[in-house]
Amino acid sequence: MNLVFSCDMPGCVALGCSNRLEYGYKMFRFPRNARYRSKWEDNVGRDKWKATNNSRLCEVKSIIIRGIFK
Repeated sequence: MNLVFSCDMPGCVALGCSNRLEYGYKMFRFPRNARYRSKWEDNVGRDKWKATNNSRLCEVKSIIIRGIFK
């Protein structure tokens, strides 16, 4: 059996953001809770976009988004 692994480092999915793990930014997964995940998706800045299990937000954007919902 051959397994294929991607060596791409995750990048931030926020519109206009180029922050990536290899640039030293921490990356955060989207919440698994559907209610919170939906709110995060709405604030990423992408029209009709849905997060996957591999979608990540950088530390800069996640702080902004998490601050909105405190």
